[in-house]
Amino acid sequence: TDETSFYYDAVLWAYYRTPDQITAGSDYNEDGELVFNADGLCSRGQVVTFLWRAAGCPEPILKVCPFKYVVNEGECGYYYKAILWAYERGIAKGFTEDTFCPFDPVTRAQFVTFLYRFVDEPEATRDLSFFSDWEDVEDCFTDSMSWAVANGIILGYDGITLRPNETCFRWTVVTILSRVTDEIPS
Repeated sequence: TDETSFYYDAVLWAYYRTPDQITAGSDYNEDGELVFNADGLCSRGQVVTFLWRAAGCPEPILKVCPFKYVVNEGECGYYYKAILWAYERGIAKGFTEDTFCPFDPVTRAQFVTFLYRFVDEPEATRDLSFFSDWEDVEDCFTDSMSWAVANGIILGYDGITLRPNETCFRWTVVTILSRVTDEIPS
C-alpha cells in the first residue's frame, strides 16, 4: 500500500490493531512480502470476519450454522465462527432467511448495514438527497446509510455520490471500519 494513499492510516490501523488484528493482508508479492491488496474486492464472509475480529473474536454460542451451505470446513471454515457470531448478534441476518452467501461480494450499503447493526443501530437521521444517487439506496438500507452519512463514516465519492450498490474494496472496508473505532462494542 502506497504511503501517500488516503487510506494508508486505515490499513495500518487494521494491521496493527491490538489485541486483535483486523487483517494481515491477502497475498504475497514476488519478493515474498505480504501485501494488503487494497483494490481487492471484499466478500460478505470477509467483512463479518473483520467485524468479529474488531469485537475481539468472541466465541459464538451456536455450534451449528443456521445458513445452508455454510460449513466449518474448506474455505468456508475460515469465516465460520465469525458468521455464527454475526448471526447471534443480529449483524448478519442472511442474504435470504436461510442463506448467507459468504463468497458473494459485499456492497457498500450491505457493509454499512452490518456495521450499523454491529454498533447497535444508533438513531440518526440525515437527508440523503444531497447525494445525486440517493434514490439508489434501497429502503432496507436507508437507516444505516443515513446513520453513516450523519456520523461521517460514509463521506461519499467527491461528496456527491454514495454508490450504495458498488462492491466494497478492501481499502473501503478498513477505512469505513476505522472511522467507528470509538463505537465498537467490547
